[in-house]
Amino acid sequence: MKESVFNKIYKLYSEDLTYSEFEKLFHKDPQGVYQYFIKNIDKKEGSKSSFKKFLYFSKYLTVAFLKKLSAARRIIFTLSVLMFAYSYFIEDWLYAATSFGLLIFLILLEVTDKFTAKDELIIAQNIQESLLPSEVPDIKGYEVSYFYEAAKEVGGDFIDFFHYEDKDNFNITIGDVSGKGLGAALYMFQTKSLLKQILKTQNDSLYLLRELNSTITGSLKKGYFLSIINALVKGDEISLSRAGHNPALYFNSENKIFKEIKPSGIAIGLSKNGLFENSLNTENIKMSKGDILLLYTDGLNEAMNGKNQQFGLENIKSVLYHYKDHNADEIKNLIVKNLEHFRGSQLPNDDISFVILKRL
Repeated sequence: MKESVFNKIYKLYSEDLTYSEFEKLFHKDPQGVYQYFIKNIDKKEGSKSSFKKFLYFSKYLTVAFLKKLSAARRIIFTLSVLMFAYSYFIEDWLYAATSFGLLIFLILLEVTDKFTAKDELIIAQNIQESLLPSEVPDIKGYEVSYFYEAAKEVGGDFIDFFHYEDKDNFNITIGDVSGKGLGAALYMFQTKSLLKQILKTQNDSLYLLRELNSTITGSLKKGYFLSIINALVKGDEISLSRAGHNPALYFNSENKIFKEIKPSGIAIGLSKNGLFENSLNTENIKMSKGDILLLYTDGLNEAMNGKNQQFGLENIKSVLYHYKDHNADEIKNLIVKNLEHFRGSQLPNDDISFVILKRL
C-alpha cells in the first residue's frame, strides 16, 4: 500500500523527535548561546543598575552578532531590519515582505555554513573516537575501566593504554589540552601520535614527559598547554609521574583511607629553559587486594551544576568509598550516575576523562 503524503510529512517531523531534543532546544542550547556571546563582556559592567545592564547587554549582543557575520551579510541584515522598520512607518508591506525574504535568504546561507562546519566536526569526532581505546585493557591482577565525555563535539582530553612487549609492564596515560573544542582536539591528535612513538622505544615515564615537552612546546600557540599523568604498572607496583595534572587518587582498602599521589612537575608547554625537566619526579605505590587508583582530568571534579557548585573531590571519594566492593566497571558507572544527577540539565563545562584501576 502506498504511503500517504500525510504519513510522510508526519514521519519527517516525528521520526527522531524526543523529549531530550526539546529540552536541549529550550534549555541547553540557549545556555550555550549565552555563554558564547558573554565570554568577552566587560565584567565591570556588573556594577550598573539592572536596567543599564540590560541595555548594555542588548547593545553588546547586537554588536557581537553583527561581527560574526561576513561584511556583505552584515550589510544585508542591517538593511533588511531598517527596511522592515521603514515599512511599518509608511505602512507599505511590500517593503516588509522584501525584508523578510532577505532575512530568510541570510538564514539559509548561515544554516548551510553551519551544516558544512558540522559535517567537518563529525569527521573530527569520528577520528577522535577512533583514537580512544577500542576495548578495556587486560592487565594481569587488575580490573580496569575508563570514561570519556567531550564538552563539545570534540575535545582536548585523551586516554591511552600501552602494553609493552614485556607483558608485565603496562602504561596508562591520561592528558588534558587546555581549552575545549577543535583547537584543543588538534593538539590532542598530535600528542597522541607522539605518545605512541615514544612508548614504542622507552618505558621510562620521565623520559616520556621530557620528550613530549621538547617536541610539542614549540608548536603550541600562546595560551595552550598540556597536562599529563602517567602510570607505569609493573605487577603490584605502580610508578606515577605527572606534568601539571590533577593528582592521582589512591584508596587503601586495608586502612580505608584516601591519599592523593602528586609527584611534582609543571605542565607541558609552559617552560623552554630547563625548568620543566628539573621539576619532574616519580612516586611509587604498592597496590594490595581491593586497592583502587583513579586517574582523572579536572573536568570531573570541576563539573558544575546550575548553582555554580563544583562536583568536587569529596563527592568522588564518597562514591569510591561506598562502592569500594564493586568491580571497576560498576564503580565507573556509579561515578557517572552521581555526576549526572549532580549536574542535572547543566551543560558540561569541560571535557571529562577518568580511568579506574582496582587490584584483584
